[in-house]
Amino acid sequence: MNVHNQMEEYVSDRVRDIYRQLKEKESPWLTCSCESCILDSISYVLNRVAPHYVVSGRGAVYSSQVLNDSQLRADVDALAVEAIRIINSVQRPYHKLSSNLIAMSGQNEQQPFFNFPVLNGSVYDGSTFEPVIDAEITLKSKNGVVIMQDFSWPNPCRTYKSTKGSFSFWPESIPAAKENEIRKFTFTAEAKAQGYQTVSQAFEIVVAGEPKKRIYINNSLTMKIPDFILFNS
Repeated sequence: MNVHNQMEEYVSDRVRDIYRQLKEKESPWLTCSCESCILDSISYVLNRVAPHYVVSGRGAVYSSQVLNDSQLRADVDALAVEAIRIINSVQRPYHKLSSNLIAMSGQNEQQPFFNFPVLNGSVYDGSTFEPVIDAEITLKSKNGVVIMQDFSWPNPCRTYKSTKGSFSFWPESIPAAKENEIRKFTFTAEAKAQGYQTVSQAFEIVVAGEPKKRIYINNSLTMKIPDFILFNS
C-alpha cells in the first residue's frame, strides 16, 4: 500500500497548462519554459499548498472532491503564475550561474557561514482570528530588505487561503569569520493587508558559524516567529 500526495499531479498539470497558455499567447515576460524552470515552478507551488494524501480508492474519491474546490483551484493558479513570474525574472542569471556555482562549490567548501533556519509564521484577523488572505509580509534587517537563500523564495511574500494565512522566509547565508562563532541577528517583519493596520515586529536569531554554506533545506531547522494579529484600519 502506497501513500500518495494527489496535489503533486494536480499542481504539475496546472503549472504545465499555464506555461502552455502563456506560450500560446506569446506573453512577453515568459522568457523561458524549459523543463528546469517548469520543475522549479511546480516545487514553488507545492511548498506553499497543503498536501492531500490518499492510500485507497475511498481516499482518492475524497481527495478528488477536495481538488474540485473552486477557491483551492484559484489559489493554485495564482501561486503558479507567481512562481512562473519569479522564476522567469531571474532565470537568465540563474541558468548562467548554475554551472559556475557547481565549479565554485569546491572553492567555497572551507568558508564558514552563518546559516539561517527557515522562518515560519502566520497572519490572523484580530477580531475573528481567521487567517488573513492576501497579506504582504516583508522581512528586513538593518541593511534593508533581506535577500533570500533561494531565488524562488520571494521577499515580500504573500498569504493564500490554501496556506491558511501562513508565510515563510529563508534568509541568505552570511560569511562567518570562523566556525562556531556566535552572532545575534535582529530582523524586523512587517505585515500589511488591505483594510488592516500595518504591523511590524522585531525578533532575534542566534546563529553559530558552520563549516560551509547550506544550500539545501533541512526540514528540522525551522524557526517559528511571532504570528501577526491585524486589526481593521
